Amino acid sequence: MEAKDFLQWWEKRGRFGLIGMAIGLIILGAVWLVVDFQEQTTDVQFYSVEEDSKERLAVTVDVRGAVKSPGVFELTGGSRLGEAVTAAGGYSDEVDLDWVDLNLNMARELSDGEKIFVPKKNESSNVQSSNVQNNIKSEKYVNLNAASQSELETLPGIGPSFAQRIIDYRQTNGGFKSIEEIQAVSGIGEKTFQKIKGQISI
Repeated sequence: MEAKDFLQWWEKRGRFGLIGMAIGLIILGAVWLVVDFQEQTTDVQFYSVEEDSKERLAVTVDVRGAVKSPGVFELTGGSRLGEAVTAAGGYSDEVDLDWVDLNLNMARELSDGEKIFVPKKNESSNVQSSNVQNNIKSEKYVNLNAASQSELETLPGIGPSFAQRIIDYRQTNGGFKSIEEIQAVSGIGEKTFQKIKGQISI
């Protein structure tokens, strides 16, 4: 093909063919990107943050006494005593509200495995605020089986490190059976026990 003929051919067809080829390459590139993105997204697994958090942080508590629906309830970690009472249907008509106001801190954070007892009017006189079954913190005592880390830190000689050790111990051993057992916690000996024995309960 002579140069003149090639130029004529290019004027009529060649440029259009090159443009068509470029368009085709662009389309193929776009298709490839879409397919590649879809393949990547199929490998992504989506988890519910709420469900994962609940599974890791759930606490189980036993609510008894003057509540409408006594029973064992699973609540999200960090839940408060008031939420446990709500889960049990709230107070029954027989509840001793005066005793509750004096002895139950509805803002207290719950511990896994604890038992909460809400007395009726005719039995509240027999329920001590440091009762073993109640696992509650009174105005005078810090309950070793129920107190939060910040509450434990109010005890003489108990800082953040020892408070965490106490919590770890009770979770591992199913709670304290006596106040003397706190001496089994690493670093807490007779000297520290003598300082705090008048301020702790189980």
